[in-house]
Amino acid sequence: MIAAVAQLFRRELEEYLRRKARLGASEEVVTLTHFVNAQGDLAIKANRVGLCLFNIDEERIMKNQGFVATRNGERVTYFQPEVRLNLYMLFAANYAEYVTALEYIGWTVGFFQRKRVFAAANTPGMDPTMPEIAVDLYAMTLEQQNYLWTILGAKYLPSVAYQVRPVVVQEEEVELESAPVMEIDLRNARR
Repeated sequence: MIAAVAQLFRRELEEYLRRKARLGASEEVVTLTHFVNAQGDLAIKANRVGLCLFNIDEERIMKNQGFVATRNGERVTYFQPEVRLNLYMLFAANYAEYVTALEYIGWTVGFFQRKRVFAAANTPGMDPTMPEIAVDLYAMTLEQQNYLWTILGAKYLPSVAYQVRPVVVQEEEVELESAPVMEIDLRNARR
């Protein structure tokens, strides 16, 4: 599900930036990538906006503690509860002209300002089984930005970060299956 969300954002932002910059359909604008390759070089190609996932945490407010049960005819199937995640994504513009990089970051902010919620109803390429996803600007202090760019192993580029929530992970593997309880007899129960 994490990869599906990242690819959805890449594709949607790509279409938007192409329209804003008046680029042809064949020109790639947004790359889902590590920011630095194994050799320590910048992995975002020139004249691209790079997108990377830099953190994941659990959405604890909406956490379900118990099993999830579904009735399927004469059987009840139990699953572990879903996990709801917050994803933190960074968008960075790698352009030789600083003003161009700022323009692309500004357009990226405009894209997510215009479309804060992604749902199957307003996003044609989105999987209809995927729950809606909210996107919020994730403000960092200069110290946090410095720490993040140090961890990424890259020099700072004009960038913006977003929190994406909730991303639901539900493994379909059955935990337990049994016949449903049809009747409870309390006549012989001890008091």
